[in-house]
Amino acid sequence: MPKKRNEDIPDGHTGKNSGTELTTGSETQRSAPEEGVMKESSAVRDNPEFSLSYLLERKVFHIIMEEMSDAVLILCRDGRIRFCNRGFAEYFSTSVGALVGQFIFDFLVESEKNRLSDLLIKSATERVTSDILFSKGNGADTFLLNLVFRPIVCEDTNSVCVLASATSQLKRSHEELSSSKSDLEIKINERTEELENINTELRNSRLAALNMMADAVEAKNDLEKLNLELVKEIKERAAAEELLKRSEERFRNIFTNSLAVMFLIDPETRRLVDVNHSAEQFYGWTREQLLDMRIDEINILPSDKIGVELSKAISNDRVQFEFKHRLADGSIRDVNAYVSRVEISGKYFLHTIIIDITERKKAEKINNIQFNIAKAVIASKSTMELFEAIHRELSSAMEADNFYVALYRQKTGMLRAVLDTNDDDISEWPAKNSLSGYVIEKKMPALLKKQDIQNLIDEGRIELIGKPTETWLGVPLLTEDRILGVIALQSYENPAAYDQTSIDILEVVAHELSIHFEKIEAEEEALRLLKAIEQSPISVVITDVKGTIEYVNPHFCSVSGYAADEVIGKNPKILKSGDMKREEYRKLWETISSGKEWKGEFLNRKKNGELFWEESVVAPLINQKGEITNYFAIKEDVTDKKKMVEELISSKEKAEEMSRLKSHFLANMSHELRTPLIGILGFSEIMIEEAVKPEIKQMAQTINKSGSRLLDTLNLILDLSRVEAGRLEIKKENVNVNQVITGSVILFSETAAHKGLYLNHNIPDENVFIRADSKILEQILNNLVNNAVKFTKKGGVTITLHKLDDRISVSVADTGIGISENDQKIIWEEFRQASEGYSRSFEGTGLGLTITKKFIEKLGGTISVKSEVNKGSEFIFEIPLLSSPSGTDVLAVKSDTPPEVKTLSAPPPVKKKILLVEDDPVAVDLMNAMLGRSFEIEYVNNGSDGIKKAMNRNYDLVLMDINLGKGMNGIEVTRKLREIPRYHKVPIIAVTAFAMVGDREEFLSAGCTQYLSKPFTRKELLNVIQEALSAAQNA
Repeated sequence: MPKKRNEDIPDGHTGKNSGTELTTGSETQRSAPEEGVMKESSAVRDNPEFSLSYLLERKVFHIIMEEMSDAVLILCRDGRIRFCNRGFAEYFSTSVGALVGQFIFDFLVESEKNRLSDLLIKSATERVTSDILFSKGNGADTFLLNLVFRPIVCEDTNSVCVLASATSQLKRSHEELSSSKSDLEIKINERTEELENINTELRNSRLAALNMMADAVEAKNDLEKLNLELVKEIKERAAAEELLKRSEERFRNIFTNSLAVMFLIDPETRRLVDVNHSAEQFYGWTREQLLDMRIDEINILPSDKIGVELSKAISNDRVQFEFKHRLADGSIRDVNAYVSRVEISGKYFLHTIIIDITERKKAEKINNIQFNIAKAVIASKSTMELFEAIHRELSSAMEADNFYVALYRQKTGMLRAVLDTNDDDISEWPAKNSLSGYVIEKKMPALLKKQDIQNLIDEGRIELIGKPTETWLGVPLLTEDRILGVIALQSYENPAAYDQTSIDILEVVAHELSIHFEKIEAEEEALRLLKAIEQSPISVVITDVKGTIEYVNPHFCSVSGYAADEVIGKNPKILKSGDMKREEYRKLWETISSGKEWKGEFLNRKKNGELFWEESVVAPLINQKGEITNYFAIKEDVTDKKKMVEELISSKEKAEEMSRLKSHFLANMSHELRTPLIGILGFSEIMIEEAVKPEIKQMAQTINKSGSRLLDTLNLILDLSRVEAGRLEIKKENVNVNQVITGSVILFSETAAHKGLYLNHNIPDENVFIRADSKILEQILNNLVNNAVKFTKKGGVTITLHKLDDRISVSVADTGIGISENDQKIIWEEFRQASEGYSRSFEGTGLGLTITKKFIEKLGGTISVKSEVNKGSEFIFEIPLLSSPSGTDVLAVKSDTPPEVKTLSAPPPVKKKILLVEDDPVAVDLMNAMLGRSFEIEYVNNGSDGIKKAMNRNYDLVLMDINLGKGMNGIEVTRKLREIPRYHKVPIIAVTAFAMVGDREEFLSAGCTQYLSKPFTRKELLNVIQEALSAAQNA
């Protein structure tokens, strides 16, 4: 009887695990070590910090991997082989150890390396399948493996599991399994027959033993031998059954857990009789649902054709098919089906392995379309011929009856159809609110169904052009920096006409079209440039690297007098005048030979000998290799320009002289007007205070008012000249706007009350601060309030302050005469008023609003007006909280007019001694009248006498006029006084009619401690003296 030894059982099925014996009974018992491994494995699997390294170190893992018929490997993200089993190593006829640590790219044909790299990246987040062509190293022996990539979800996210299989190996595996199963069935049947014969013999032996008692001993011995053989046969049969069971379990595990999609088909009923986990995941149906389905529900072929294909699979041992399969979500995938016939319990079934080739087919389709269109771009003689080729290619892949291409003009915002298969009358339309414009706005493809389009219409984002469509697909024509247009397809009947593949294909077409249109634009641009050079009013010369002329444009010939054939082949030195230094030409060649651009002027000579100036730019033309191939010169005849420049320089010098004369005139005018005004305003003020008779007091008030009006006019003119000359200095400080408004109200309250007007202000309880020039802000507000009071006869004026997010808003509203709409446009102009000519009823120069507007703009703000005739006006200006960005920050700025301080209401106990240096007798008399009661004043009319006086007597304060006529001026006298030790800290006040920009700073830097401009009031004079004496006392 044949015997079966334990050694015949393949490795891994000996019943041992880590040296522990396993029983072969109906209920498998785990030894203690195996139970520990299983518990540990469960713990590791459930552990969120599961380690791939831990798994690779386990013997159980390696046993499982070595027993798998599939080739398995684990790759790092950089392509390095971290693990592989013997099944993979056998493809390369080498050992596992020789492959681990190597890079998978070293075993690929060259064209597959980039694709495998992309697959490794993609497999980080999803299951990926693809066929890859491998090489055994010599480059000639290649073979195709189907790789299934699955990401490993663990702490080691840089690895991916790969299952590799070849068509030949899959067949061999099925053959081996089928053969092994058949062998086992034959052996089991043989053993069964032998055992049945043994049982028969055993029964016969027992009967013979009863009939032959004389042979009992011999029969006993025979029976023992038979029993021993029976036990042995039973053990061998149990071992065979265990082997078959393990083989079936191995096949079941391979089938169920394979990464490849597998199922069994009953060819008679066409039903799926078994499916694996990968099939559930791929198709989207559960196992129960799949087992209740026929292959006709998955394969989209007609039923009769499916029958034909099944017959082929049954008649042939193994057949490869290419089908389209339907998934649970309704999508269709292209698949390769590897079908092998297997026999189970005497009946044939079809074992099928499915490989998803959708992406490969799509890529092939796209590549073919791209190749054909690229070829058409090169071969087409016209754009229309290219469009026809594109239309043919699109029609081969999708519904393309309604197809158009529109180019976009960014400047006009219009789209122009260069191709439209519909032959619509609309050839040009605005991009805005159109479907094509929607694509341009998004800069990305748009696949829109009928409802999507309606939603965009309802949202007001597009307007329907033409008849409605069931589905619309548009893709932008893009270059690196702009959009050229749109290519679009539409179906009026089929809502499912286009999908993601359609988008991918149309993007390829759009790319090729963009290249084509860019090429056309480049050619047109080159033609335009050539035309521009030919028709340019500037000379253009192109030479080779040695300087030999190869091209000149017509203007060169016109300027130089040479014909083109007279200079081509010659050196540009034929134009030399002889007046340029050789060094200039040497620098030119050094510059352009180094690849840089040279700019300069030449004095050249025409063919007729006439000299002319040319302004030239010479630059090298450099090819893609970085080599200089030519030199390009652009030359402009600047002979007339140089003459014009000389004239402009002369005019500029004259203008600057006129500006100096104007500034000098304004300074003199200011001085000459302020000097007499000091007497007019000063003495009229004293007369107002001391006059007894009312009529004398009235006359004094009139004189003072007229003088003040003249002074205001002078100040406005000087302010305007400062702004226009750009000499207005902005000094930023924290300004309390509430105080400025309150101060303006106080200033004009008496005037308003005198006219019977109210003067109100609405300001926040909390102080509002801005960063601005306080003096300018005060002047702005005073100008507006002054105008409001002046032009209002009844009612009143209201000032309102609002603090906004980043600015303040101030409104000055009156109930006055108002301004007509036409006059509102001219009131900001210089010397313009709403009432002009002989009939004007209000005094003024017409400069107030002009200067106010310029001041506000200097502070970074704006001003506007709302007005109706006979109803009043409202002027609103807004200034940023952080205004005048070009200004200078200061902690405090002293104005020309000193701040209000306590006036000297009574003479001090001891009169302070003041030295007055003044050459104007009127000013001397006024000073004595204003100060004589409170101070001891000594007067000199020139600088020399002032120095002598100071040296002989100690004065508490010096009042210094600047313009002293003959001899030293006030600045020189001040510096001399500061050289006297006891006058180092004595206050010196500059009292002068010089009030131009920069005067005050100049006087203070020369040694003056304070500045007071003429004319002034007694209050202002006393205030500045009080301030100076207090400062000296506290120093």
